[in-house]
Amino acid sequence: MMELEPEQLTEDVLQKVDEESKYNVDLTICLDVTGSMRGLIADAKKVAFTFGPALLEKMEEMKKPINDLRVKILSFRDYTHDAEPLQSSQFFDLPEEESDLEAYIEGLEAKGGGKAPESSLEAFDQALTTTEWATNKANARHVVVLLTDAPHRSLETMAEKDISNYPANISASKEELEEKWNDDSIIDQNAKRLVLFAPAQKNWKKIANFENTTWERTKAAKGLTETDLNRIVATVCQSIGKAVNSDNNYNQNDVDTAFEEVN
Repeated sequence: MMELEPEQLTEDVLQKVDEESKYNVDLTICLDVTGSMRGLIADAKKVAFTFGPALLEKMEEMKKPINDLRVKILSFRDYTHDAEPLQSSQFFDLPEEESDLEAYIEGLEAKGGGKAPESSLEAFDQALTTTEWATNKANARHVVVLLTDAPHRSLETMAEKDISNYPANISASKEELEEKWNDDSIIDQNAKRLVLFAPAQKNWKKIANFENTTWERTKAAKGLTETDLNRIVATVCQSIGKAVNSDNNYNQNDVDTAFEEVN
């Protein structure tokens, strides 16, 4: 068997250590595509081609580089009003499949939905249970980003309704949804992160108290056009780099600090 020179051995070890120190990120974006979100969808289309590089660059600047980045889009409307209330893409490997991600987002159309609330918790639930998260990777991050400008529908009320296309496995309460969030067989408890962009309304506070959650408030029924997309990237980066923490961590100062660090 050929023996490696000490210099080559050292180089290989350093490369292995370098790879293991980088993050491997699966990012599922639950995106409200009801009518009020037209501005965000338009902006998302503009930045689809640069989102991957922007996220990778920001993490490099924070000295927390990413090795593998996969992004999936799960768009939602309202199960009580829309024929297609929930649609999901595959995972896109970035930056290699940026053009495919761009094409997918280009096909999204902001329409439908009632006055409010929307089926955002159903989207979160399905993000947990239908996503094929990568396993057996060092420094893994399984991130759910939920973007909405509306309150969510009551899971208890929806479970009692007779809606033909409503998934049978959806949680029947926030408590049941939290149990899924805390179930290691569903999502890696060390890797999980929830980044919540939702209105500062009482019915979101329970979700904001879930483990490893960052909550940035949006303005109800105003879309997210006033939210700088660079700030969304900054918040996602801050969540990826945050250590596991069971305390409430929707402290606005954390988000502001991350925003300052990467701009």
